[in-house]
Amino acid sequence: MRAGGRGSLAARADHPFRRADRPADGHQHLAQRPRQTHRRVALRGSGLPRVHRDEPAGPGGRAGGAGGRGRRTTDCPRHGVEGVGVTSFPTTVAALFPGAGLSAADGELRVPSPLDPAPSLGSRLGVDLRVKREDRLDDLGCGHKVRKLAHVIAHARAGGATTLVTAASVPSSQAVMVAASAARAGLGAHVVYCGDVQERPRSAAGNYLLVGLLGADVTWHEHTAWDRWPELLADVVARLRDQGEVPYAVPPGVTDWPGLLGSVELGLELAAQLPVDGVETHFVTAAGSGGTAFGIAIVAALLDLPWRVHGICLGTGPEGVLAEMDRQHADGEKALGTALPGPDRVRLHDGARGGGYDRWGRAEVTEIRRWLAHQRTLLDPTYTAKTAVGLAQLVADGIVPRGARVVFVHTGGSFRTLEGAPALDAELGALVRGPAAGPDSPAAVPEKNEESPS
Repeated sequence: MRAGGRGSLAARADHPFRRADRPADGHQHLAQRPRQTHRRVALRGSGLPRVHRDEPAGPGGRAGGAGGRGRRTTDCPRHGVEGVGVTSFPTTVAALFPGAGLSAADGELRVPSPLDPAPSLGSRLGVDLRVKREDRLDDLGCGHKVRKLAHVIAHARAGGATTLVTAASVPSSQAVMVAASAARAGLGAHVVYCGDVQERPRSAAGNYLLVGLLGADVTWHEHTAWDRWPELLADVVARLRDQGEVPYAVPPGVTDWPGLLGSVELGLELAAQLPVDGVETHFVTAAGSGGTAFGIAIVAALLDLPWRVHGICLGTGPEGVLAEMDRQHADGEKALGTALPGPDRVRLHDGARGGGYDRWGRAEVTEIRRWLAHQRTLLDPTYTAKTAVGLAQLVADGIVPRGARVVFVHTGGSFRTLEGAPALDAELGALVRGPAAGPDSPAAVPEKNEESPS
């Protein structure tokens, strides 16, 4: 199969186009959504396909605004072939990869996740910025990994699994996601905590509290090198198997097949939400294991879209992330029995790692403040704040041109910020260290918060 060719999967037309109506809250829940598998593209004699898609209508009934529904027609020189006819873009993983096997369904996910305009932030960066809100897929802030885990859960249950086992650090939203998804699916959950600077909390708070409330079992390895997680995870899997359980290991980042399908699903959803106008679009996302960026890049290649995918390295450098994407690529080709576009389509960037994974300082706090002030969106310091730092660097370095269309993928995990950190206390200064008036003393003189988002 040739990536992006006119005879590729992008040209499949064996499914009808069906309109999907949304509930009043603006989201389509998977359990309620009609199975719309392709977007219809009608090709005119001029050779320019006319893309028909249902979109919200504006206040006056005009397509493209909020409230109601309308239809927009767009000329696009990029897609299709000359002549009259109809082709379709697949909008589901099952339509793109008929050999993917099990379909995932999590009726609690709010899909599609919003693609919000960000004019205030964009004007400060000098780009046409939109934010893909994967953090709004669920109410626990687990973000994009929930999509990936939905496919993993389907695979695990088909294999008779009784318990999900994952490795994580204390602030991990993945630990919460595994515990919550397991509980809803009627499975057990076990979290192996480890990491170079990890210590067992003396009181439960944040994501660690949620893991406990969800009833997950935990195993602790304090001050243990993070790169030992595979052996520590394997030890717990073996112990559970000896106890009669059928454990299913979920690696950090949900990087094993079929988790990659969740990122492909994200790419297909973005293809349905963005204008089909031939304009180059830059996607900027966190790259811990590279799966999110790789999934988007696969869709861009197979549908021949003018997308540039940028992965912002977080803990591991580009070589390590590329090796992980190579493994996911090989696993995907083996599972599907067909060729896939390679991870070389993802451009990795190493300038925003700062102090390393889950170590944050002024640069991350500055972005958290800026996004709160100008977008009312909370970033987390481990993933999305570093990604925002990376986006600013890409624009400043000219890698993303000024005026370009940019999609920032908010992958979730924002609850981590609410747990606090020394870097945040240092940044806020008097807010946490200033004097307080006693009950019988004159009111303390207010101290100005010197830092303000720009």
